[in-house]
Amino acid sequence: MSQLIAANQLSCPDCRICHTVTSVDQIPISYAFEAVIQRLKHVQQAQEAAAAFKTGDCTVHEMSSGTSKKLWSLLEEQKNNISKQAIGCQGTQSQLDQYRTQLADWKDQHLQLRSSLQDLMQCNTDAMTLIEQEDARVVAMKDEGKERESQLEATLRHLDDANTAQGIGAAIGHADQSSVQVEDWRRRCQELFPDANTITTSWKVCEDIKTALDIASEDTDATHTPTPLPHPDPASTIMDNVNTIKKSMEQITVCYSVLTQYTPP
Repeated sequence: MSQLIAANQLSCPDCRICHTVTSVDQIPISYAFEAVIQRLKHVQQAQEAAAAFKTGDCTVHEMSSGTSKKLWSLLEEQKNNISKQAIGCQGTQSQLDQYRTQLADWKDQHLQLRSSLQDLMQCNTDAMTLIEQEDARVVAMKDEGKERESQLEATLRHLDDANTAQGIGAAIGHADQSSVQVEDWRRRCQELFPDANTITTSWKVCEDIKTALDIASEDTDATHTPTPLPHPDPASTIMDNVNTIKKSMEQITVCYSVLTQYTPP
């Protein structure tokens, strides 16, 4: 270390930034590097203990007292470490199970939303069917109206051409009949149209879909603005980080709702 300082080539093992120092005492302790050194020492001790086995069948009791103690110490240390890792592994698996449960709940919500959207689209299809049926009835009545109009024109010509008592009587009778038929046609038109169920159903479905699309459009516009999300904390559990993100999104949703509903004075 002193030679590196003298050569002005010392950099921090953590941040990799060169620091100006004049002695080894001024260098801060790197605990991460210290941990690596300790682990290397343990590995070296294990290798030295293993070297005591000359033929591979030497027992711990046949070793020297110092070597035997070191080996037993390393063995117990590894057993404790593996036990801790096993407990940690089980805990992480439990967190993953909880996260899967949360994911399944979110998936169910999406399925319910999809079902609701499908129901809404079916309502739109049914409303269109009502409109098409109403339009078909209108076309049929319009065609009948054209026939009645042609009939009136023919009746008017008969009245104009009548010049005898018998012809006038026949023309008048035909005119009365045509007039009654037209009045009946006009009455039926007034009774049949408009169909209140068709109009109210169409209006309600259109408004519901427009409202849903407007909300979706507002949410889409909001997603174009980068949303600062909290970074997962490695020291927290998976579900703790999930709940933190959910709370952050709920706050953003509330703020966005307040802003969109605010009307300037």
